[in-house]
Amino acid sequence: MAPSQVTREVEPQIFKKLYGFLEKNPKVILNKGDLVRISKANKTFRRGYLPGWSDEVFRVKKVYFSHPTTFELQDLKSEAIKGRFYAEELQKISKRSDDYWRIEKVLKTKGIGRKKEYYVKWQGFDERFNSWVKEAWMRTKLARPIILTGAWEVGLSEIFVPRTWFNIGNHNNKYSITYEETKIIEKDYAEYDIGVKIEQGTADADVIEEINQSIEEKCGHFVAFSLDRKNINVHIAPNYELHLTAANAPRLLTMLKLPREDRIIRMSESFVFRKPSKTNKDNHLKIIARNLKRHFIIRTTRFNHKYTDLENMHHELFQHINFNLMQTGIGGAADFIFDFKVNKVEITVQKNVELELRLLYAPLFMRMLSLTKDIVLKGKSMHVLQKIDRPPLNEYFRVSITDKPTVPEKVKKTENLQLEVGFYKNAEQLFSSFKHLAFNLLANKKVKIHIPDTSAVTFQDGLKDLLGLKQSTLHGGTHISDYQLELDGGITEIYVYTDIIESHFVGDTIAPLLRIIPVMSTKEDQIVINYQRPLYFPLRQNYIDCIEVELKSSSGDGIIFTSGKSLLVLSFRRRIVYKLQLYMCDIISVLTSQEKDAFGPQSLSGLLLFAVTEWRLVFSRSQPSKRIWNVFKFISNDISHCNEGRKIFRKTYSEYRFKGNVRCCVGNISERFDKGEIERNVQKY
Repeated sequence: MAPSQVTREVEPQIFKKLYGFLEKNPKVILNKGDLVRISKANKTFRRGYLPGWSDEVFRVKKVYFSHPTTFELQDLKSEAIKGRFYAEELQKISKRSDDYWRIEKVLKTKGIGRKKEYYVKWQGFDERFNSWVKEAWMRTKLARPIILTGAWEVGLSEIFVPRTWFNIGNHNNKYSITYEETKIIEKDYAEYDIGVKIEQGTADADVIEEINQSIEEKCGHFVAFSLDRKNINVHIAPNYELHLTAANAPRLLTMLKLPREDRIIRMSESFVFRKPSKTNKDNHLKIIARNLKRHFIIRTTRFNHKYTDLENMHHELFQHINFNLMQTGIGGAADFIFDFKVNKVEITVQKNVELELRLLYAPLFMRMLSLTKDIVLKGKSMHVLQKIDRPPLNEYFRVSITDKPTVPEKVKKTENLQLEVGFYKNAEQLFSSFKHLAFNLLANKKVKIHIPDTSAVTFQDGLKDLLGLKQSTLHGGTHISDYQLELDGGITEIYVYTDIIESHFVGDTIAPLLRIIPVMSTKEDQIVINYQRPLYFPLRQNYIDCIEVELKSSSGDGIIFTSGKSLLVLSFRRRIVYKLQLYMCDIISVLTSQEKDAFGPQSLSGLLLFAVTEWRLVFSRSQPSKRIWNVFKFISNDISHCNEGRKIFRKTYSEYRFKGNVRCCVGNISERFDKGEIERNVQKY
């Protein structure tokens, strides 16, 4: 059919003939960001046991909802992979950060002991992904995997552990010290309230010395009194004020021969000295310190210097400006650094310093700095330099320095410290590792701790137990521990965990605990324990290519050893499954041949298979006639919840006791066993 002949009525038929019915895309199981492996895409079918997916892992970059759905991938370094992939060519994986990756080859090594690292090439990844990994992060596979069939269990048969573990680890190496520190703080103004004691009968010189000593203890020598015959001189620094009030300092006003009214002294003065006639212990004066702003004029050129090299004049000018700052006594308040490569200058102005440039006083110098208007520079600034045809002679700028009063304040600071993780052989080695604290080991092996008076120390729980303390926080003073020093690191037993057994109840938790090794009573360098009767636990899986064993303390922290090797001997055995059929023959053999014939093999099997479920069946060898009676009685007690079963077994009792038709009754039991009713009861028990 020609395209011109196509109509809307025949359009569906033509589409169906050309393309068929398009099925709806299946639900997308891959999303953006998922980790996947790529199919190796063997074109011909071949037999093999290796997986058909790549070792390298990729991340889904984009999902295209076409027909069928396709995906765009990128590697773990965010490099895009060319082309698109179908969902059938990808395998979604769940790879956590703590999962293990296969190593193809070890290229380099560095470090020793716990700090040993390997530079490795990862299986299936190119050289871009090579990286350093710590030895503690690696797991070594068995030379030949263990492949078991059936149900197996494993137990710890023998263990060798060196007594060289770190007695100071991450669980007991932290402590913090809180102390007072005097910090100098700058303020816009500061007030000092000073109390002065003037006793009656005190000599004049002693009165002046007492006043000066009280002032010096609070604010230093910025305000001072001196006695010159009959005059008293008050020396006051430029940014300080002395406040005397009639209410708080009446005797001081009298001593200066001033009227009893509030007085503020802002500059040094002399007063006629008049000794107070009465004793007054409550004289208070106030000193206020305010900001003092000092101004300095700095020339832009050196005096009587001729600038002949105009090409290199910039560098020479900035050297002379720094020299002029030094000559003025404020060297370092501002610094000019010239960079000839980029033809720029960096001006650094210190804190509380201002550099003021005005066009009226430095027009040529400001044009050189590319400045077009008056400006005050603070902090750091960068300026592009412009050429000038002559040096900026007789130009200057102003530097203003603000002197702020400083006030000492006591601030509480907390310093978090920690001991180096390791093995400490004796108490002296341990005590010398602490900072700001003094320790002594007493004759009774208790610890004496001296803490500065204004300080407090808080020990980590593990460190507190090691030092023999009841309380974690100790304040200033001398303290003696409640218990003896324990250099074993608080490790009284070793918990052995392994990943090849199923988790089971350990107290109120579930964990793959293999054994608990008591080590408190053993003092040898090597702990060797042999178990004649190991505790067996079911294996998690029958294919084992790697066995991971963790040795932990009672707190759950890993035990780190300084030297030696830990060896374990594991005992594997088939799991003993107590199937009822195994004991059926033993029970039947107890019965007499007459009783066997009366019941029949099928009925007897069903009866006895149910009877031995709880292991409470007791046969009397001396009274064979009561053996079957015990069987019936046991069954009646165990399934008494079933009314139908109770009737059947009670009927069985009476018929057996009166030599009735026992075969019929036992046959009913067999039918119920075949239907699964009794079997469900067996599973319940």
